[in-house]
This record gives sequence, structure tokens and C-alpha cells, in this order.
Amino acid sequence: MTSPSTVSAALTYFLGEYNCAQSVVKSVLEHKGLYFDGATQLAAGFGGGICFSGQQCGAVSGAVIVIGLLTGKTVADTREHKAITCRLVEEFSARFTEEFGTIICDDLTGVEMSDEEAFTKALEKGHFREVCPKFVDTTVRMLLEMFPD
Repeated sequence: MTSPSTVSAALTYFLGEYNCAQSVVKSVLEHKGLYFDGATQLAAGFGGGICFSGQQCGAVSGAVIVIGLLTGKTVADTREHKAITCRLVEEFSARFTEEFGTIICDDLTGVEMSDEEAFTKALEKGHFREVCPKFVDTTVRMLLEMFPD
């Protein structure tokens, strides 16, 4: 079941001081009662498609972190945890790709993140504040469906 307050929190974080990955991690872990000091720092390098390189969407990277953490709460064996985590990440990535056509930040945003001029121009115009919330929103919703309370 999706929690509107969790989605709202994620969007507030994203439109505030946190990147897409941090917003997903913080909101979902808070919802699950598992937030810990350092969680947002763990996700800090994933914004903009991994440090603004335009690769995997930060919201997707945040989902990978959350899936690993939530799976680890129920599966103690390391090999089994990795196998289940990978299966769930594949499932999540397939659903995200079905929804948006890709998991690549450059393609999702329409901005070549590694092009400093293009990135700066998009940032100044508020492009990411317009385009990226739907990726954060959908990611949080999908995670809450995958890991119901």
C-alpha cells in the first residue's frame, strides 16, 4: 500500500536539500522505521546519474540501496541476501523501465549531465525540479508496493 505522506516527504526532500537518491532512501527508511544516521550520506553520490555523470537515475540507485537494506532485515545468509536483492532489483528496474522507457538519467531528463554548460543551464531554468519529481514519486510508490507494511 502506498503512503501519500511518504511520497510527499520524498518530494519535499527532493525539492529541498536532498538529491533524488537521498530523497528515496530517507523517505522510505523513515516510513519503515529504519532510518539511521548516515543513510542520506550513503546515497549522496548517486544524484544526477551517479555524481552528475548521467548514468543510472539517482532515484533508481536509491531504490537499490533500499531494496538491499530491507531485504537484509529478513534474510541473514549473505549469498541468499545477494540473490534475493538482485532478483528484486531486476524486478524494480524492469517496472521502472516499463514506466519511463529507461533507467538512464541523461535519457530521462533530456540533459547530458556531464556537459557542464547544459547541466548548468538546465539547473538555472529549474528543469530538474520540473522533470525529476515523477521519478522520485514513482520510485517511492513502487518500493512501498514491493515492501508492504
